[in-house]
Amino acid sequence: MKFLDYDYDGRIVTFSITRRRDKHDGKGRAIETDLIFPITYDYSENKNPEFYYALSEMLRIHKRRVRLGLDDSFDRYKYYLDKLQKIMDIHNAELDATGSPNTRLRFCDAVSDAIATMRNENQVNADESIPEENKSSRKVLTTAVQRIIDFFNEFDYYPSIRFVNTLAHSNSIEDALNYTQNYFKLSDAPQLVGICEKINSPEYQTIVTDIMNNSSSNRVNNRLHIYFGAPGSGKTTYASTLVNSTMVCRSDMTPQDIMEEFDFDNGNATFKPSAFYLAMERGDSILLDEINLLSYDVLRFLQGVLDNKTEITYKDRVVHIHPDFKVYGTMNLCVNGRHMPLPEPLVDRCVECREFVPDVELIVNGLL
Repeated sequence: MKFLDYDYDGRIVTFSITRRRDKHDGKGRAIETDLIFPITYDYSENKNPEFYYALSEMLRIHKRRVRLGLDDSFDRYKYYLDKLQKIMDIHNAELDATGSPNTRLRFCDAVSDAIATMRNENQVNADESIPEENKSSRKVLTTAVQRIIDFFNEFDYYPSIRFVNTLAHSNSIEDALNYTQNYFKLSDAPQLVGICEKINSPEYQTIVTDIMNNSSSNRVNNRLHIYFGAPGSGKTTYASTLVNSTMVCRSDMTPQDIMEEFDFDNGNATFKPSAFYLAMERGDSILLDEINLLSYDVLRFLQGVLDNKTEITYKDRVVHIHPDFKVYGTMNLCVNGRHMPLPEPLVDRCVECREFVPDVELIVNGLL
């Protein structure tokens, strides 16, 4: 297998992955990595070894797609470039820490220039494709997102795309504040008190307002609703009015228990789809009562189902997930004196997380 690379003079030369003779007469050696780009090891004129990353094949593909008029945003490559840069930074930091005289990793000048050109081309194309009326909103939104990242920095929390997207679709500032507070309550944030105090500040409300007013209608989370509160607060009663079926959760349940029920045919145990399985396929809503009692393995399984997948494979069966499928989870944060929150990645998938408190009128209605 061969790939193209930039020489020190900016010329494109060919190296061989198999380490056979190449255009550098065997001096250039290439090795495979876990990335899509190989790492090239070469010698300069003064025999001083220097490593650099071979990216020119990626650049060549990019230029070809642009020449053919195909959509080819630089963002498609950014992940790999960032990952390569991180590897180089870690390697160089280790050399610095040990005082090693070995040459530090870097992008060679020709590749650095080509990357810069791609970035500039991409920015120009992106700016030209954005209508003038949207540029102002984008600028405000970019500033607001950076501010919300900085806002939570002191709590060692990095706002995820799902968190910010759900926040952006709040119906009001009050709903946004409640969502934020309940998000951290459900995930048992270690600095919950400080977070709850800070989000009531005018600063946070301004940030949220800018995000809400300048975001598109695209919603990331659609499937999971979590209702929590003290026993008897009415959360399960309310959720029951919204669903087609109910599954009571236990700590000893497995993913198999969620997906299957057993039936017997001529004395043999056979697979029977569970209420959860059928709800996925039919687009029904199902209540998982006491969802936080489920084991870590089951919660991880739910985490994979409750994103935007349209199908999953379960025991060699392809299960199609209907777009209208919804899960309502109810729970008490404290069970027998023990605090039992949910994993943050699962809370991250909530389109709604609502706290229920004892309702006087509800209690009165129960007495009449």
